[in-house]
Amino acid sequence: MTDIEAIEALARAATPGPWHVRGARGRMERQEWRLVDRYDEAAKKDENIACVGYDPRNGLGETDAQFIAAANPQAILSLIAKLREMEEALKEGEKP
Repeated sequence: MTDIEAIEALARAATPGPWHVRGARGRMERQEWRLVDRYDEAAKKDENIACVGYDPRNGLGETDAQFIAAANPQAILSLIAKLREMEEALKEGEKP
């Protein structure tokens, strides 16, 4: 079973989203990356969250980066809240 409290604590401590993906070339020859960033409104620039290796020959890494961006803290906290709401409804005998 997943430790929801630990995941919730990590989500609360992580850099807030939303997060988005952009491409970048690395400094090494033929190295490409997908960068997971968030836009820092105060600084008016992207702030890097994660770098995912990307292989343009087969697309490996693209969907991993998209998944990481989609699983930003707000999304995770929203899912946890919905889970708790449904668990509470089941305890009370209601349909979720």
